[in-house]
Formats: sequence, structure tokens, C-alpha cells
Amino acid sequence: MRSETKVTLERAARILGTDVTTLLDEIYESGITIHNDRGSGFDYISASDFEDLKESMGFADH
Repeated sequence: MRSETKVTLERAARILGTDVTTLLDEIYESGITIHNDRGSGFDYISASDFEDLKESMGFADH
């Protein structure tokens, strides 16, 4: 698997089994910064922030 540096909000929600609105609530509570990719227009968080978010939501690494 290639090393990702950013994860779109839609992909993060799919991976975590939730919807984007719930994910946004978790992101804001965690103080994570959301970025916008000007080329694609997608909003994303960094891969390291995604790992922190997974941990805060109770998802363990496999």
C-alpha cells in the first residue's frame, strides 16, 4: 500500500463507517485542521491527523 499524506473527508467517513457530518463533529472536537485541495476541490485532513482521529474514535490499528 502506498503511503498517503492526506485523506479526503469522504474517504475518512467511509473508512470509519460514519457519515461526513458526524465526522466533521469529531474533527472539530479534536481540533484537527481541515484543508482544501484547490486542484480537485476536495476537503481533506492529513494522514497523521486521520490516525489521531481514528484513535480518538476508538479504532485500533490492525
